[in-house]
Amino acid sequence: MRRPLLALVTLSISLACSQTPDEIDSQRGALQDAGSFCAEWADAACNSQVVDRCAAESTDHCVGQQERSCKKLINADEYSNRTAFQCLGAVARAYADAELTASELKTVLGAQNECDSVVAGPGAADGACLRTSDCNTDRELECLFRPGNAVGSCQLPEGIEAGHDCSALSSVCGGEYYCDGSHCLSKKAAEEPCSNTEPCGADLHCPAGDDSHCQPTLDTGGECELDEQCASGLCALRTTESVGVCADSVVLNPLSPLCEQLR
Repeated sequence: MRRPLLALVTLSISLACSQTPDEIDSQRGALQDAGSFCAEWADAACNSQVVDRCAAESTDHCVGQQERSCKKLINADEYSNRTAFQCLGAVARAYADAELTASELKTVLGAQNECDSVVAGPGAADGACLRTSDCNTDRELECLFRPGNAVGSCQLPEGIEAGHDCSALSSVCGGEYYCDGSHCLSKKAAEEPCSNTEPCGADLHCPAGDDSHCQPTLDTGGECELDEQCASGLCALRTTESVGVCADSVVLNPLSPLCEQLR
């Protein structure tokens, strides 16, 4: 039975501060390979609400589908159990109410957020990357991008304050600031010109186009084409349409594309 291990996930996270290194290592040992991790991922996802909402034939069918999906997402040769318990806790929380926010979708579909370190890629410091999982996350490297660059580099992030030099590849400007290649500057305000190298501030987005100006993000129900146009970060699109509406979350139902991985 795998349930006892899953039940310990939340408890282990809450007690982590009081645990000894040996106790933490013992728990990680139970998730020593990608196969055991994906088995627990599947159990975390396939609660009774998810099974009902997706009209799965059975919990076992849901578990089998999720296990296969997880194995496609997590490269067995690059799996790292360093943050496995945190990731499983995030997966369980994401599926708990059978409704997923934009952030939760990134967790379960892209192994981002709390799950971005369960793959420790081959990328060493200064190595090229497209995502953090391309980097050796066991060494706490992250994929950082320079303004306008589509390819990043694996770096140990260094926080930089407003107005200070951010020319180093490891530099990360905090809060409402961005790096222009040399210094941390304030992100653009409403109606100011913007681009992929000059981002907008909070609650604003930069429309596509050559002469773009920062515009307010859209509330729930607003017509959208891209996630970044929505305050929630989620533009709900029908499969055959290019225009959708901003939504707070995706509610699982038998017609949801996500349910194809859950039944």
